[in-house]
Amino acid sequence: MPVHTAECPECAATLTLPAGTVLNELISCKDCGTELEVVALNPAQVDYAPEVEEDWGE
Repeated sequence: MPVHTAECPECAATLTLPAGTVLNELISCKDCGTELEVVALNPAQVDYAPEVEEDWGE
C-alpha cells in the first residue's frame, strides 16, 4: 500500500498518513496537535476536523 503525505493547514508540516488510512478518518498533526480530517486520498489532503456539536450522539 503506498504511503500518502499531506500538508497540515495550520502549521504546514508534512504529515505521513499511516497505511490503511481511510477517507474521513480523524488524525492529529504531530507538530501542532491540530485535529484534522482526511478529505482525499489520491492525492492525500487533510482539512480541519469538524467541531463537535453539543447534540451529537443524542
